[in-house]
Amino acid sequence: ADERMLREEIDLMTPDGLEKFLERFELPECHNPRDLEGDARQRLLRLFDFFRLDRLSVGRRELRIGLSRLNRAPSDAEAARMVSQLDLGRGGGGDSRIDFEEFALGLLHRRCDLYLAMYEPSRLELTGVAVGPEDIAIDDRPGGVETHDVDARKRLS
Repeated sequence: ADERMLREEIDLMTPDGLEKFLERFELPECHNPRDLEGDARQRLLRLFDFFRLDRLSVGRRELRIGLSRLNRAPSDAEAARMVSQLDLGRGGGGDSRIDFEEFALGLLHRRCDLYLAMYEPSRLELTGVAVGPEDIAIDDRPGGVETHDVDARKRLS
């Protein structure tokens, strides 16, 4: 139900769409994901699930597709910046993937570009072209370049 509502009803660039999003995915006052309980934890898990696209974590591809669904399409470089801000690189060196704890930590601190893109869209201009899963091939290599990129095709045309 949440994903359908996000796809069909929410345009973060309209006051009504932003209000619907904030009602559904209001962030709790805590700043530590380990302190999340009950409904607050479930809201963030649902939002994370919306982005993960049946994968265990979120990378540039998933951010671009998810934010495109919210009418907030980032370029590949903007999505890479979002990932780099949130990827804590546990285990040495960033893996260019965001797990739930990294996702929650970034949103709860309310300073990263992903937070601004969703919760304060007027404060962050994004320059990408809307994409879907069919537009960007999966590349599981750490720091790998995704192919079939809409932004690259646009530059070439």
